[in-house]
Amino acid sequence: MKVRMLGSAKWGLTPGAPKRFQIPVVSAEGMEDVTKECFAFLRFVHAKDSQLLLLSSNERFDVRKIDPVSLRNELEVVHDLAIAAETSLSQFETTLDEDNHILADNNLHPNIRNAVLMRRGEKEVLTFYAQLAAEVQAVVNMPRKDFKRWTIKRGAHNPKPTKFDAYIDSIIVPLIKTDH
Repeated sequence: MKVRMLGSAKWGLTPGAPKRFQIPVVSAEGMEDVTKECFAFLRFVHAKDSQLLLLSSNERFDVRKIDPVSLRNELEVVHDLAIAAETSLSQFETTLDEDNHILADNNLHPNIRNAVLMRRGEKEVLTFYAQLAAEVQAVVNMPRKDFKRWTIKRGAHNPKPTKFDAYIDSIIVPLIKTDH
């Protein structure tokens, strides 16, 4: 049903075939369009029952523009991204730390330096998505009282901003508040 909803010819999807996205890290300014598209697609993939019916009832349905559906759905989205990122990271012959060590060599040939810089950049993005699920889960697992104090403290001034804050503040916190 989901493949039919997507219009398999338009999206080039065949049942069981992977959908690939090349996405950057979520920045403090928010998600780039390609990142929004990836999240929207995964929200659709993880939509269940009434969520799917609600999405399909919209005559202007566009899988590239699906806003957060529910906390459960969003947790599955970041979990899938973490698994995909960890899988990709495991396929590199070197770790991010090893790349940083290689780049510390001032006598490195420029072509090798550029190749390692590119590889390190990919690993930094993958590491972000591998860690995002754990960061989100930590917020979701907070006892309700602690969550309220945490949001009040962050609302006034976030004392220790992290690279995950834009996503957590704009997507996860509102979902938790509506879930309570």
